[in-house]
Amino acid sequence: MPTVRPLLAAVLFLVTIGAAAQQRVAIVDVTVIDVDAADAAHAVAAHQSVVITGSRISARGPAAKIRIPRDATVIDGSGRFLIPGLWDMHVHTLPEVRRPKAVEIWLPLFVANGVTSVRDMGGSDDALTNTRLRIARERLLSPRLIAAGSAIDGFPPQFGTGVRSPAEARQVVDAHQKSGADFIKPYNLLTREEYFAIIDEAKKVGLPVAGHVPLSLTVLEVSDAGQRSVEHLTDIPASCSTIEAELRQERLRTPLSDFRAWQRARWTEETRAAASHSPARCRALFEHLTRNGTWIVPTLVNKKSALDVASRLRDPVLLQYMEPATRAAWEKSAAMSPATPDEVASRTARYESMLRLTGEANDAHALLLAGTDTGSPFPLVPGFSLHEELAILVESGLAPLQALRSATLSPARYLHRERDLGTVARRRIADLVLLDKNPLEDIRNTQSIAAVILGGRPLMRDALDKILADAAMAAK
Repeated sequence: MPTVRPLLAAVLFLVTIGAAAQQRVAIVDVTVIDVDAADAAHAVAAHQSVVITGSRISARGPAAKIRIPRDATVIDGSGRFLIPGLWDMHVHTLPEVRRPKAVEIWLPLFVANGVTSVRDMGGSDDALTNTRLRIARERLLSPRLIAAGSAIDGFPPQFGTGVRSPAEARQVVDAHQKSGADFIKPYNLLTREEYFAIIDEAKKVGLPVAGHVPLSLTVLEVSDAGQRSVEHLTDIPASCSTIEAELRQERLRTPLSDFRAWQRARWTEETRAAASHSPARCRALFEHLTRNGTWIVPTLVNKKSALDVASRLRDPVLLQYMEPATRAAWEKSAAMSPATPDEVASRTARYESMLRLTGEANDAHALLLAGTDTGSPFPLVPGFSLHEELAILVESGLAPLQALRSATLSPARYLHRERDLGTVARRRIADLVLLDKNPLEDIRNTQSIAAVILGGRPLMRDALDKILADAAMAAK
């Protein structure tokens, strides 16, 4: 698959390297967390020094053996831990009505939280093009941005661009390719014919496909068709159920034009699927997806945030970074989903079933990626939510090292960019996070950020605090 389109490559160069392209940075006597290790015991490499020249790691090894250049900016790593830069593999962060200041607020918030790369799963093509050009022109602080442009849906669309025929679906794929999209995202209401037209056309123009499982298909079918990732565990509960055929028949009777009715029907399906869950069917499913190279992005923090939107709206730490339009959208979401005791109990049961599914996926060695769905109608704040997701992944059954890998090395493997990203190793791009505490002892220690290195550019704690302060001010 194409890893970085020409315009994107230019943008990333300008953003992450900029005027300081040839500066040298040395992180001395630090403990490196090797996320590609087989287990936690082999992942901890103490007393290491890492030298960065320009945008890449030029040396790494025992502190006693690594020569520190005289002109290097030296960062004391004693008692600290160095991890690769984090990825959020499912966000919606391009400017729109709900977030007009996304470039000033949302993108810097990712960097301040050690999220040096994101995969945007749906925004307008114009917003994508304009955002990339603005970042490059103004040399703005931003994570690496891999993006789909608008999602492709049936008609009338629930989200993104609606198509009425396979021919229209092909035309939209071609338009996305010309506008600079990095992949194609299918959505819920596509017919089987439209979906397979998208798959075929995307292969012709050299773009991968990643997104939802349309209601007219199964997760096995989209995996067999070559879809690279499945978001939100879409369709997996039904596929793991002993009454799968019955659930699918009921699904097709849902009035798709009524979004609220469709949403309630989906919740009912997930509840019934949880009650008829078959671990054996699930394991076979996950093994099939892994053989096909299909990745799963559970976005558990999004599901947890839906348990009680109102309580999250009272969190002063997170709300200080959200502009009025964003808060208004969250409040509307809360009003549409009142948290009655019965509804909270139902949401909690569905959320717990998703935790179980994620744990079973991990036990079956499924390919997992950390993503949050930040930018959805539910209260999630850029960067902060990724750390929540990592903690929930551990709660679901992943070891801290596995959770950390899902936000570092696994995204690099998904994108076929292991030679550039995902580990702390020589010749890798210097996207790094320096922590005060060991994340393998407690995954929540990923929040103890002492510095972020973005494409070789060091941002120490005082600079990160300034980014957060500026975002809070812009939000006002």
